[in-house]
Amino acid sequence: FNGFIAALLFSILVSWFLPQGPEVLPLKTITDIGIGFIFFFYGLKLSPAEFKAGFSNYRIHILIQLTTFVIFPMIVLAFTPFFEEGTSSQLWLSL
Repeated sequence: FNGFIAALLFSILVSWFLPQGPEVLPLKTITDIGIGFIFFFYGLKLSPAEFKAGFSNYRIHILIQLTTFVIFPMIVLAFTPFFEEGTSSQLWLSL
């Protein structure tokens, strides 16, 4: 029997009987720490040569940052007049 399948079935059973989850676990904190560990251990896996090659390609990093944090928000702001409720609309919040 595969251990992953057993863990998956166990998780389904626990969530069936405890849909709200135990109140003693700070799930947000656990999730944040887990994501941090994933990125940390992935970074440890990088060889110095790969790190140097990625770091030296700074132009693409600048382009990606500008696109994500400047161009896309400006495009979204351009569509503000099309929302009847303005920025309190549920659709606006999803953007």
